[in-house]
Amino acid sequence: MTVPERLSALRKCMEEKNIDVYVVPTADFHQSEYVGEHFKARKFITGFSGSAGTAVITKTEARLWTDGRYFIQAAAQLEVSKNRGALRRAGSSC
Repeated sequence: MTVPERLSALRKCMEEKNIDVYVVPTADFHQSEYVGEHFKARKFITGFSGSAGTAVITKTEARLWTDGRYFIQAAAQLEVSKNRGALRRAGSSC
């Protein structure tokens, strides 16, 4: 399953459950930066493999916030146009 297919499936579930926004952090129960495979939901839904970032998915957009260490990597890994998404720098409000 590709990232656009995963986003589409997530949005279908969001619609069925009347969810407007879905936040996918990069963290485990202990807020560790480097997490085990079980906790890599953000990588699964966005394709971004850096150790820091938060994805926010709505019915029409997918955005990823990450810090400066991973901005170039995230830009290379995201399929922004296909995901109708955007990459944002950590600390920015838009």
